[in-house]
Amino acid sequence: MFPKQFLYTVIPFACVVLGDSLIYLILPLSPEEFGIKDYWGLKLGFWIGIALSINRFVRIFTNFLASKYYLKFGFKFPFIISIFIGSLTTISYGINENIIILLIARLFWGVCFSFQRLGVQLSAFEFGSDHKKARYLGFANASLRGGSLLSVVLGSLLIQITNIEITFTIFGLFGLFMMLIAILIPDFSISSISKANHEKDLNNRFKLISTGLLRFSSAFTANGILLATASVFVSKVLVNDNTLIGFQLTAITLGSFVLGLRWFADLFLSFIYGEISDKIGKNFVVNSCVIFMIIGCILLIYSTSSLELMFLSFLLLFFFSVGTDVSLESITGHLSGDSSRSIELSKFNTWADFGSAFGPFIGFIILGVSGFQLIFIISTTTIFLSWVIFLTGLKK
Repeated sequence: MFPKQFLYTVIPFACVVLGDSLIYLILPLSPEEFGIKDYWGLKLGFWIGIALSINRFVRIFTNFLASKYYLKFGFKFPFIISIFIGSLTTISYGINENIIILLIARLFWGVCFSFQRLGVQLSAFEFGSDHKKARYLGFANASLRGGSLLSVVLGSLLIQITNIEITFTIFGLFGLFMMLIAILIPDFSISSISKANHEKDLNNRFKLISTGLLRFSSAFTANGILLATASVFVSKVLVNDNTLIGFQLTAITLGSFVLGLRWFADLFLSFIYGEISDKIGKNFVVNSCVIFMIIGCILLIYSTSSLELMFLSFLLLFFFSVGTDVSLESITGHLSGDSSRSIELSKFNTWADFGSAFGPFIGFIILGVSGFQLIFIISTTTIFLSWVIFLTGLKK
């Protein structure tokens, strides 16, 4: 179904992300295991937010660095090095209890992710069929989230059987093993798709910016605030309602289920949304999905005392953000053209990283002074305003 050269890139990427995905579940519930506590007059919530978002902040600067290094050194060498270093950061999560070392490891992971994500995107355009780019991008996203889903399910089980140290070490060693697959990737030059197009027309420029803004708001909500605060939010809801369809639930069980729901949506819907986007139109998919995301945000405002309403809200946001993200990524590649695709995809990734980085940071800061309702009001407003700008861009 897909060229083996493309799969040699996607499979290692999906496996190396195991450690990063698991830390979003475990760190907010057990910060002391990672050496996180009140430091320098700053509260615990601040440091949790920093640890979960610093890897995304650094990608704001390293996305363009990844594009330049791929242009200079070719595809294979930078990609394999990123797999190696990324796996080492996962091992460090388990064996380290110092907050400074944890933050450094998160920084290095952010750099590695910039190289891996852009590498997968470039691989999709290099080895994929011309008329099925959204399909390839959707499959890559589904594979990535398949790894994340495996992480929260298998990781929570391994931690209960063993401990946090052994679990992260196993995940890190598995990532190192994936280098044996990565070395099979045929090297290729990306100069033909990395040369900046300085004569980009202004209409496309505004469309690219409006597309990036909408990607920011989607990442800010679904990949930032919701993923980072899910386990804490679940704990709050369980105080008022700890029964769902007759079953009593714990915070770690339901937290892992909620996080798994996000990656489950990516795993099973990314490819479908890619097919739909190629066949009936990317803009139609984006607009339809954003409407349901806004509904989900509004429902979250009123879901702090109901597990059923919370579950429905997460379902809407996670399932329809997938369609938004896949279609926006394909729109960006289409608008940029071959001559500037690498640079424009780097910019698009940076918009996503802005949202993913600011989401956890702002989320935990607001929790320190207010509550979840204010967080979800801000999320709703952000998505709506960026959607209006996106619709304006379509008319140009």
